[in-house]
Amino acid sequence: MAAWVRNTSEALYDANVAGSAGMMADFSGNNIDLRLDEIRTNNNGELSLVAIYGTYSEAAEQDFIVDNQKDSGLFFIAEHTQGNFFGGFNKLSFSYATDAMAGIGANGQLRGFAYQENNSEQLKANDYLAESNHGTWYRIMDFGSVNLGESAALSYVINYDNDDNKGSSLFTVGVRPQYNWNNNLSTILDLGYDMVEYQDAAKANGDQDNKLAKVTLAKQWHAGPNVFARPVIRAFAHLRKV
Repeated sequence: MAAWVRNTSEALYDANVAGSAGMMADFSGNNIDLRLDEIRTNNNGELSLVAIYGTYSEAAEQDFIVDNQKDSGLFFIAEHTQGNFFGGFNKLSFSYATDAMAGIGANGQLRGFAYQENNSEQLKANDYLAESNHGTWYRIMDFGSVNLGESAALSYVINYDNDDNKGSSLFTVGVRPQYNWNNNLSTILDLGYDMVEYQDAAKANGDQDNKLAKVTLAKQWHAGPNVFARPVIRAFAHLRKV
């Protein structure tokens, strides 16, 4: 499959990007998206490949003047899905991105930049893009579910992210055993652990390593017995330790 996807600031306003001040640079983002799916690898196994090239077109009154600001980048993902994996499935994926696609483009689409007002006499009346995005990002993730019997199942995830532009890495692991009382009522125990580590340069700017562990016990009402059945209504008790 091949596609061209175009995003603009008018069509894709993102408060998370713009920040509390609500300022977002005018832009148009163009993505050339190539995908190859259902590549048979083994019994019940398939491979999917994605390659995306993304590039910005700047608005006339703005400029990428921040050091190491990049207006284009590449995004790749390879994902292997193993069906009938202990009665469930397993997905193993590797993602890699560069420059403009490595930060806020790491979901596969360029989503815009925050900006700040420029009071410089040399560039007066201009607003400029305020974030550097030069670097690479990669993610290794494995997740899925297995059956533990007629009424029980277990879902799981393990994930590692590394962003050399931000100078940080993220490690996540989680397991969620589920017992089904019937097709629409279950109890889950959700166990998770996150660890964020920063490189020395990021620590010099005030960023600190942190860890988070959580335990959640929940009663669920859901659309079916599958662990990924949605929608779900939960009543839960939650404990976390930072």
